[in-house]
Amino acid sequence: MKASKTRKSGYALVVVMSLMAVLALAFTMLQRNSSQSAYDARRLKDIAQAATYAEAGVEFAYSLLVEDYKNRLKPSEFRLDKSSAYNEGDTLTSSYGDGTFTLKLKPSDDGKYVLVHSKGECRGRNIAVEVLVEDDNWAPPTNTETEDPPDYGDIDVFKMVLATEGDALFRGTSDVYGNDEYVIHSNGPLTVNGSIIVDSSIESSQTITIGNNKTVNGSATAPTVNTGKKGGASGGVYEKSVPEITIPELDLEPYIRHAEHYGAVKTGNTTISSDPPGGIWYVNGNVTVSGNVNATIIASGTITIANSCNLTATHGIAVANTGAGNNIEMNASKGMVTGLMYSGDGYFKQNGGDITGQVIAKLSANKGGNGVLKYKQSLPIYPEYGGPDETGSPNEPRAVIAAWQL
Repeated sequence: MKASKTRKSGYALVVVMSLMAVLALAFTMLQRNSSQSAYDARRLKDIAQAATYAEAGVEFAYSLLVEDYKNRLKPSEFRLDKSSAYNEGDTLTSSYGDGTFTLKLKPSDDGKYVLVHSKGECRGRNIAVEVLVEDDNWAPPTNTETEDPPDYGDIDVFKMVLATEGDALFRGTSDVYGNDEYVIHSNGPLTVNGSIIVDSSIESSQTITIGNNKTVNGSATAPTVNTGKKGGASGGVYEKSVPEITIPELDLEPYIRHAEHYGAVKTGNTTISSDPPGGIWYVNGNVTVSGNVNATIIASGTITIANSCNLTATHGIAVANTGAGNNIEMNASKGMVTGLMYSGDGYFKQNGGDITGQVIAKLSANKGGNGVLKYKQSLPIYPEYGGPDETGSPNEPRAVIAAWQL
C-alpha cells in the first residue's frame, strides 16, 4: 500500500509542476505580449509624431514661399532658429516639440516650381514628406532683351591689358603679353621687378620704376621714370603727363537678375565647382572657385580662384564684384581663367595661374607667381534674359501646392 501511495504522490507532484510550468509560460507570454503591445504603441505614436513634424516643416516652408516666392533662393530663411550664422550647405534642421524637421528645397531652373522635402524625426523614427509648390502666376519670359548696355568697347579701360586707379606691381616670373595699343596703366606708381617679362607698353600717372636688368618690351611713359642698372624700355622712355583713368562701374544687375531667374544663386561663404543653369552664378557673399567651370561669376564679396581651377567666362566677364574690401585673388597654380576679371572697389592679386583676358581693379594690382597674363579683349556681354521679375511672371508670384507625397 505504501508503494501505491508513493507512486500517486509522485504523479501528483509531476502534475503540479507541469501545471506551474504551463502557468509560468502563459504568464511570460502574456507579459511579453503586453510589452510588445506597449512597444508597438510607442512606435506608432513616434511614427505619427514624426509624420506630424514632417508636415509641420512643409507648412513652415510653404508659409515662407507664400510670404515671398523669392525666399526659394534664400535657404537661410528655412529654419526656425535664426540666431546662429548660416553657411551655404548647412543642414536646415529645426527643433520642434519632442522632435525635429529637416528641410531641403530644390527650385526648378525656370523658377516655376519648388520641390520641398521635409523629414520629421521623433525618438529615432523618421518620416519624409514632399510637396511641389508652384508659382500659379508663372509664365514663360516674354521680354528677352535688356536695355542696351554701354558700348564698353569705346571705353579706354577696356582697351588695356591691366588697369587700376591705384598702384601696380609686377614681380616674380609671371609674364605679361600685350602690345603698343593695349597697354598696362596705373594712376599710382607702377613697378616692374624680378625676372618677369613685360611684353607690353606701360604707363603711370605718377611714376614708373623698372628694376635692374629689366627691359620692358614696349614704351614706358610717366611724369617720372626710374630705371635700374641695365634696365629700360625697348620702345623708349617718355617722361610726360599721363591722364588718370576712372574705373567704370559695371551694371551687374542684369547678370544677377538672370542668375535669380535660373535659380543659380548662393548665399554665404561658397565654393563653386560646377556650371550654373543659365551660365551665370550669383553669390551673395565670398566665393572660392575650383575645378573646371564654365560660367560668369558675380559676387558681393571677395572672389578667390583656387589651385588648378580652370574658369571660362560665358558672358565676357569671368569674375566681377563690387564693394569696399571685396577683392579678387588668383591662387590657381596650373590653372587658367579666360575672360574679364573685374573688381569694382577692391584689389587684384595674382599668385599663380594663367589669365587670357583683361584685369580691371580699382584699388591696386599685384601680379606675381609664375602665371601669364595674355591680353584678349573681354567685354561684358549682357545676358538675354531681362524679364519683369526673377520668375518671368507678368504678375507677382503666387505660391500654391501642386502635389503632395508622403
